[in-house]
Amino acid sequence: MEQKIDEMKVINARRQGYSIRKISEIYGIAYSKVLEMLHTTQVDAEDKEADAYVEETMKKLAKRK
Repeated sequence: MEQKIDEMKVINARRQGYSIRKISEIYGIAYSKVLEMLHTTQVDAEDKEADAYVEETMKKLAKRK
C-alpha cells in the first residue's frame, strides 16, 4: 500500500513539472527508486534525465567487468 501511495505522489509531482531530483528530495525517496517508479509507470517515456542516468550507469557497470 505504501509503495502505491509513493508512486501516486511521484507521478503527480512529475506531471506538475518537478524534476526527478526535486521529487526525490521532497518525498525522501531515493533517486533510483523515483526513476524505477517512473520507468514502471511510463510517465516519462522520453525523459532525457532518466535516459542519461541509465546510460551513465550502464557505462559504469561495463567498466567494472
